[in-house]
Amino acid sequence: MGSIWAVFTGAVCCGPLPVYFGFLLVCTAVYVCVRQPQDFLNVFPSLAEYWYNFDLLSDPYPHHLSLPTMHLWSTSVEEQFYLVWPLLVFVLSGANLRRVIVVIVVLISLSRLALFAYYRLNGAEDFYTTMIFHLATPFHLDPFSIGAGIAVFRSTERELK
Repeated sequence: MGSIWAVFTGAVCCGPLPVYFGFLLVCTAVYVCVRQPQDFLNVFPSLAEYWYNFDLLSDPYPHHLSLPTMHLWSTSVEEQFYLVWPLLVFVLSGANLRRVIVVIVVLISLSRLALFAYYRLNGAEDFYTTMIFHLATPFHLDPFSIGAGIAVFRSTERELK
């Protein structure tokens, strides 16, 4: 388990994190120099703390669309997964981890279908419905879980602990 943890931590810390925070540093420098984009300071905390996708969900309208950071919502979703998933791997047995993966894939797929039907039947605005499915972390857990499942279902119980 120790070597897997070291590889995982190294891949996350040496891969996307320096690039992500380097981009935020450049955006901050541009803001300090030219005070553009205007709403950058409002979204900076959510960018730095990986909850930007929820910030967009709470107010998805125009001012966010002009920010050069709009694409970073997906990094927030990814990092939220990477903060929780190692804890599950550490706490659960191999058999329970496999069960959790199957449950996540099935429940998220069913909840996506149920929520879509609910919004359709109640006449919710298509833009709002799309934003929820596009930005909300739970609706991205099934592809992450499928990817994790490929590794977990191929691993033996001994390899998981």
